[in-house]
This record gives sequence, structure tokens and C-alpha cells, in this order.
Amino acid sequence: GAGVEGMVHVSEIKHERVEHPNAVLSEGEEVKVRVIKVKSLGNQRKERISLSIKALEKDPWAEIRDQFKPGSIVPGKVESMEDFGAFVELVPNVKGLVHVSEVADRRIAHPREVLSVGDEVQVAVLEVDNRRKRFRLSIRQVESMESAQNLKDFQQRQKEEKEATSSDNAMMDALKRANLIE
Repeated sequence: GAGVEGMVHVSEIKHERVEHPNAVLSEGEEVKVRVIKVKSLGNQRKERISLSIKALEKDPWAEIRDQFKPGSIVPGKVESMEDFGAFVELVPNVKGLVHVSEVADRRIAHPREVLSVGDEVQVAVLEVDNRRKRFRLSIRQVESMESAQNLKDFQQRQKEEKEATSSDNAMMDALKRANLIE
């Protein structure tokens, strides 16, 4: 207002990636913004005011980060491929990178040797980079991580059964000592 102008950088429009401002905004559209930076250019030149629309919205990253923890195995869809790996969409607007070294059990030069865009795949979440809001994923490690989780679950069940059996035996011993059963 009052003849003061600022700029909303394309990265400050939405939390999701925006290719071009025209895709989500119209010229003349009124929007609420937060001032994130005022930079003086000196020598009686105008100040540069940086604005943000997304700063007023709840950041979805917190929920997403909690949903996809390291070590979890989740389904995804191959969205795109580059020489260095494949981008897999976990849920709408949430993608992670499967590095080319994590695509297959054997050495491959390009992900297209074993994947196609649109393929449904299981991926293991290797790392969650909170600062850069990125996921590092693996297709190659899914089987070994599932096996490790199955072994852990089995061992936990064994432990619980052993504890239940020993408490049953203790109960029987107590009842026998009390001459309530033979």
C-alpha cells in the first residue's frame, strides 16, 4: 500500500515447488504477505523489500518429516530420472531422491536401465535432511531393511512369549504352594 512495492520471490510463493508465478498467481490479485527482509541500496536509491506468501502458511514439512522416518519402507512412484538418480514421489508434492547407486543391487550407469517413469516402487527412507527438506531413499536396501525389521519383530515376540510363559509358571507354582491345585 501507499506506493510501497516489494517482491515475492518464486521460492516464497508456496511450500511446494512453483515453476512460474503465473501458475499460481494472477496479475492484480491481492495477497497477504510477510516482510522477510528490507535491504537498503544506499545513495538515496529505493530500498529492496523481500516478501513471502508462504511464511503465513503452516509448513507441511513437520507432518511429512514425522510420516517418513529413517528406516521406514514406503511405496512411491518414479516421477523423473536424471543421470545421478531417480526422483520418487512418496505422497503428492513430496519427492525424494534415489541415488543411482541405490537403485539396483548391481552397478548401473543410469536409472532407466531398471526403472521407468510411472513405476510403482518400494523405497527405504535412508535420511531426512530437515535443513534442506529432502529425503534420501533407496530401492536396493528395501529387502535387507525388511529382513532386519522382521527379525527384530520376531525377537520381540519371542521375548514376550517367554515372559508370558514364565509368569504363567510362577502363577501355577503359587497356586500349588497354596494347595489350590494339584
